[in-house]
Amino acid sequence: MSRRWLLGVAAVAAVVAVVSLAPGQKNKADSKPAPKTPGAVGGGWGAPWYGLPGFAALASASVQKELGLSEEQKQELKHIADQYRKETQEAWRQEWEKIRHLSPAEQQKHWAAQRDHLARRGKERVATFRTKMEAVLTPQQLHQLREINFRNRAAAILNNPGTLERLKATPDQKERLRKLREELQEKIYQLQRQTFDESFQLLSPEQQQELREMATREEG
Repeated sequence: MSRRWLLGVAAVAAVVAVVSLAPGQKNKADSKPAPKTPGAVGGGWGAPWYGLPGFAALASASVQKELGLSEEQKQELKHIADQYRKETQEAWRQEWEKIRHLSPAEQQKHWAAQRDHLARRGKERVATFRTKMEAVLTPQQLHQLREINFRNRAAAILNNPGTLERLKATPDQKERLRKLREELQEKIYQLQRQTFDESFQLLSPEQQQELREMATREEG
């Protein structure tokens, strides 16, 4: 697989996802077909949600439970997400076919001419499928999902020292937030340790020994 081919793939995926494009790099053209969209490999519940803003949290069984999704809702949501994934893959494949044999300079020229158009199409596709997904949820479920998304984003933003400065957090607030983060890290550590200990005990002595050898080899 050539370096240029990989860079071309990255460029197409970037345009479809409406993000900045990286410059192409010179190498011999590759005639291989475009691979699947990142995140679309495999049939797991979480795979189809890749790239659909606002719905990634639905891949979590805990979120599904919190929202009280019925089996019918889960299947319908997954069906819609599968359609979104397939359409995104096809759009990506078509653009890749247009530029796969072009030189790096010609590829860049193509993206410069098509970037706004492809970005607009990508946004329109997202909007269409978001509307379909939202129609499956009740108003209460949709409100809960938005609150979950807010909570996830806000929690990450709150860990940024710059955010605390912007919020004009007091020294006392900063200290209390620091302690809360430390408590969370300790809880996560203890839960991970407990989960591993219980998982390890489920294995036979032979399996435990083999696992130790595998882990030791991974260390190098």
